[in-house]
Amino acid sequence: MREKYVLSIDIGTTGLKFGIYNAEGRCLYFSRKDTPLKNCFSGTVDVDAIYCAVLEGIGDVVRQSGLGESIELVGIDGQMGGICGIDEQWKPVIHFDPPINNNFKPQMRDALSKYGDVIVEETGSIPINGAKIVYWKKEHPDIFKKVKKIVSLAGYVVAKLIGTPWEEAFIDRTTLYLFGLAKGGDWSKNVCELLGIQKNVLPCIKASTQIVGGVGKAAGRVSGLREGTPLIAGTGDTASSILGAGVVAEGDAVDIAGTCSVFGICTAKDVIDREHRALLRMEAPIPDTYYLVGIGFGGEVHRWFLHNVCRCEDESAVYEDLTSGAQRLQAGSNNLLFFPFLGGTFTPPNERVRGTWVGLDWDHTVYHMYRSVLESFAYEYYYYRGIYSRLSHSPFCRSVRVTGSGKKNHLWNRIKSDVLGADYVLLKRDDHENFGTALVALYAAGMVSNLQTELEEYFEIDTRFTVDEKNRQVYKQFADTYVACKSECVEAIYEHFTGLL
Repeated sequence: MREKYVLSIDIGTTGLKFGIYNAEGRCLYFSRKDTPLKNCFSGTVDVDAIYCAVLEGIGDVVRQSGLGESIELVGIDGQMGGICGIDEQWKPVIHFDPPINNNFKPQMRDALSKYGDVIVEETGSIPINGAKIVYWKKEHPDIFKKVKKIVSLAGYVVAKLIGTPWEEAFIDRTTLYLFGLAKGGDWSKNVCELLGIQKNVLPCIKASTQIVGGVGKAAGRVSGLREGTPLIAGTGDTASSILGAGVVAEGDAVDIAGTCSVFGICTAKDVIDREHRALLRMEAPIPDTYYLVGIGFGGEVHRWFLHNVCRCEDESAVYEDLTSGAQRLQAGSNNLLFFPFLGGTFTPPNERVRGTWVGLDWDHTVYHMYRSVLESFAYEYYYYRGIYSRLSHSPFCRSVRVTGSGKKNHLWNRIKSDVLGADYVLLKRDDHENFGTALVALYAAGMVSNLQTELEEYFEIDTRFTVDEKNRQVYKQFADTYVACKSECVEAIYEHFTGLL
């Protein structure tokens, strides 16, 4: 009797990753290729070029692994921000409009200034994708009138593999969180009307585990997959990454330390951060589970510091020296605080705030400045943790799982551990997006019965950074000061700069 496998595909910003997994969560084959980023009209990316690259990647996997006949189910995740618009022939009227394309910013500012309280109350999120829909409707009405349905990137690819008619276009529930248009698993009539979005242009909403069809004849011929191989609705990439790090129980936390710094905390309670709007509500791929997510730009700010403060083109040339010098300093960087908002805050959206050092004096060196940059994101996570505790009335976990390229910075891991008072745990596996999507597919195929009870066996710890109690006590004072300054001083100062920014 042949063993059954699932194929997991991650459609990332710069890379497409493919993995074949068995029921024990072992990756039997893995490959990666670059995401084609062919520019189209108004900052969009050719979505059919991405689809063709996915087909080619699947074909490579099937041929090179020799496991194609044993693939029982396919799961796909993709960027959660961004939209595509299709016509009745499933042709892209609006190619993929990614989240890094800032065309929507005026529309989002307008929506939040007028209806921010309502949007947060009903959706628990911010309308990045909702504002993109408004942008296309208002700024390019001739194009938008040809749109039959708006879909996500992963939703476009999955439906194209199947040959789904436009009337049955769908989106998975995890990806709703950056639309800012959904309430209780359905599109909010109230928010849609306020933003002038007709619900008939929005896709139907599916559970991530729902099987939505089988591989079509044309896609099967090109990819080598058996015609009719089932596909699930899939997930958003961040949701997959969090699940793929084993974050499934109340208070579990993950630090996705990449270009974006995403700090996610798991909760069984459907709660909304109405007061601060700093934690976005995301449905997890598994039922009755949610992630509260705060977002910053840790990797990007880190890169900015190396290039603009240290004036280095080769990051590796200065990185070791910076880390070594900063490591010798005491917690708190000699009373120096950095606020890492070079382009404003993302959660909550506030473009007026800017990056700031507080307490800079003659005694500070580049090593103090660098350490203060690392500490600033730990303080941001401390801020998120406090909001979570007040919302959920539940204890924070005793450890945080860290993924992304930033996990290689062991000084940063130690700082975050001490600030949060929680161990920082590096896992041996690095395939978090693909593994998370594979878990959803395994669950949908009945090859895993309960993700919450069976998940832990899939993970093995590589390194654990434990809390230094002395540093934790010192950092608590700095973290509390940071939070107070952020809300009482920094934002107020930049209110005066509104006309200049």
